[in-house]
Amino acid sequence: MNQLKRAILFCNGELNNKDFHIALLKKDDFIIAVDGGGNHCQNLGIKPNLALGDFDSLALNTLNFYRENQVETLTYPCDKDYIDLALGIEEAIKRNYEEIIILGALGGKRRDMELGNILLLSKYKKDITIINENTSIKMMYPQKKLVINNEKNKYFSLIPLSKKVVTGESHGLKYQLLDLEFTFGETRSISNEILANKCQVILKSGEALGICQKK
Repeated sequence: MNQLKRAILFCNGELNNKDFHIALLKKDDFIIAVDGGGNHCQNLGIKPNLALGDFDSLALNTLNFYRENQVETLTYPCDKDYIDLALGIEEAIKRNYEEIIILGALGGKRRDMELGNILLLSKYKKDITIINENTSIKMMYPQKKLVINNEKNKYFSLIPLSKKVVTGESHGLKYQLLDLEFTFGETRSISNEILANKCQVILKSGEALGICQKK
């Protein structure tokens, strides 16, 4: 089976476990340094394929290194309508990457940016995952099965983003989700537990975030 073309986006949030993040990478991944995410790339010894943003949070010596070593750069003005991560996702989609993994999008000092990064997933009906060593986050849409592999004994939380979410049949959870309704702002679907190495969840209607979290 052919593997999906992957784009890996490094952002400027927390990136604490070096070994975890390096182990995620594959040889043919297309690496995008999203503004200050380039600092993480530099610390990990990774030369990105593309660096983009307004570069207000990227170390000057790193930006100079990219320019001196033929790393493609896309520079945007500081006064713009979209956060740098949105520009990075758009660029990955424009270049026809079927799978997008976002690193360094969680934590840090800016809770507004962290929340914005997460909610940005709702804009795209694409295979996009925000991940770190403790958490993975994906968007869920009607009739598109969410398959969760090798996350046994973690929490699974479903966060409704539409007025009402109705679940289809699920497998591998402590509390199965067949034909349950959840409303926006409701917390009844938080902290379910994954009991199997392969878990699947599907929605009949509505949109939600599916979050796997270490206990």
